[in-house]
Amino acid sequence: MLASSQALLSHFGFCRWGPARWVQLAGPLKLRIGNPVSWTTVRLVTTLTLEPAGRCRWDEPVRIAVRGLAPGQPVTLRASLRDERGALFRAHARYCADAAGMLDLQRAPALGGSFAGLEPMGLFWALEPEKPLLRLVKRDVQTPFVVELEVLDGHEPATQRLLGRAVHERDFLAPGVRREPVRAGRVRATLFLPPEPGPFPGIVDILGAGGGLLEYRASLLAGKGFAVMALAYYNYEDLPKSMENLHLEYFEEAVNYLLNHPQVKGPGVGLLGISKGGELCLSMASFLKGITAAVIINGSVARVGGNLHYKEPVPFPGIVDISAAGGGLLEYRASLLAGKGFAVMALAYYNYEDLPKSLRHVHLEYFEEAVNYLLNHPQVKGPGVGLLGISKGGELCLSMASFLKGITAAVIINGSVVSVWGTLHYKGEILPPVGLNQNRIKITKDGFVDIVEVLNSPLEGPDQKSFIPVERAECPFLFLVGQDDHNWKSEFYANEASKRLQAHGKAKPQVICYPGTGHYIEPPYFPLCPASLHTLVGTPVIWGGEPRAHARAQVDAWQQLQTFFHKHLGGKKGTIPAKL
Repeated sequence: MLASSQALLSHFGFCRWGPARWVQLAGPLKLRIGNPVSWTTVRLVTTLTLEPAGRCRWDEPVRIAVRGLAPGQPVTLRASLRDERGALFRAHARYCADAAGMLDLQRAPALGGSFAGLEPMGLFWALEPEKPLLRLVKRDVQTPFVVELEVLDGHEPATQRLLGRAVHERDFLAPGVRREPVRAGRVRATLFLPPEPGPFPGIVDILGAGGGLLEYRASLLAGKGFAVMALAYYNYEDLPKSMENLHLEYFEEAVNYLLNHPQVKGPGVGLLGISKGGELCLSMASFLKGITAAVIINGSVARVGGNLHYKEPVPFPGIVDISAAGGGLLEYRASLLAGKGFAVMALAYYNYEDLPKSLRHVHLEYFEEAVNYLLNHPQVKGPGVGLLGISKGGELCLSMASFLKGITAAVIINGSVVSVWGTLHYKGEILPPVGLNQNRIKITKDGFVDIVEVLNSPLEGPDQKSFIPVERAECPFLFLVGQDDHNWKSEFYANEASKRLQAHGKAKPQVICYPGTGHYIEPPYFPLCPASLHTLVGTPVIWGGEPRAHARAQVDAWQQLQTFFHKHLGGKKGTIPAKL
């Protein structure tokens, strides 16, 4: 709690209003006074002075003194300034003159007001906005702040008479400091250079989250012998309008600009940041080269308010993932694979949004468009992509590898080598669906349908036209086969594809067969689904598999397909032996 004005007056021996009948003033004049003193009986010339006189830097202290007061005279000092937008900032403090009628703010404590105690620069640091919630910011360092100082008789709130006034200019550019706008590449900044010959230590100065380009701190530091770049990073000219995604490459470009400047002394630069700027400086010091020192003012050690990017990882091997005939868009396998270092597109192909509602006619041009999209994505490594499909998706991947360009590897999980349930079209070519015989449907003892024998053999009669021309494919294959698959004869299809490839001079594909394993070979630890509704059959069917064997197969198959893709898509090298 601040002491009362009267207590402070008594402590320092000022403003004594006691029974003394005479007060000694400058010169031989004696003034008989009553109690209290009336100052109107003597006219003194009051002067308000500042040292150094004239303009000075904002960061330099000044000595404020008032002369020509009566001994112990109570006065109020006021300071005010307007910023570039006209906002008014004010401060005031109450004082008493000493016995010689002088007030020196380096020696006299303030008795109250905007501050109290011995504060020679209090009239500046205590400035407050007339309207709340405004912050004093210097937007144009090429013009000074003009501070008006006034001395008034008495202490507020009593009526006061203006005794003296002075205007003081506080600027931000020391004489000879050079201001150079920087528009180099993506960098938007202003560089301040000291007046004397260089080179100078370099500093990148980054302010908080207000956006724009503020130069006042950089310009002041340049007067201290530093080459300082005030760096904007968003919401300025053609820079991003938000901080949602910030790229450290931009800040790296600014550092390199400063390091390569002929007036900047290497081998590194310093960083100075406050608030969000402090957080960014911490990130720069952590990731970038050429940083010699960093000053963090109230900065966070975590990313705040957006994503920070730096040297995005090299493009990833790309995979198109196609699920079975249930329709819609299932993403779980693609999302898991993405965590293993692949860029994976989970591709819907029917019964989803505006896609066809059935599989009666499937056009490979749609899948070709998906492959091209993935190949042209900046985060996908070429020259080709991989295919991963299960069941109907495996059949489609086999067709894509046979007809389309840009396929580097394909993993077929329990897929057919014939077109099933619908006609496949591609640039005038047609693959009709393989025939089926419903009389071969069996009913299990539990009342479920077993359709494993329903489809005709693609090796006989007109159904040979349904065989996918795998010999056209230019990529290696991995067939993952459940030997207890009851959807169709996956092991037979994989072996026939292998025979056909080799008969046409192609490399023998890798075929891994898993005993006791059913149709839906999922990522690890998905439970076996022994039977469920078959979307195309319209009734529950059995899928096959024994829980323990199926679970083990899923763990191994998951590792095998990753190794295969990394090997053939340019990712991690190496192979693993099949565990089963």
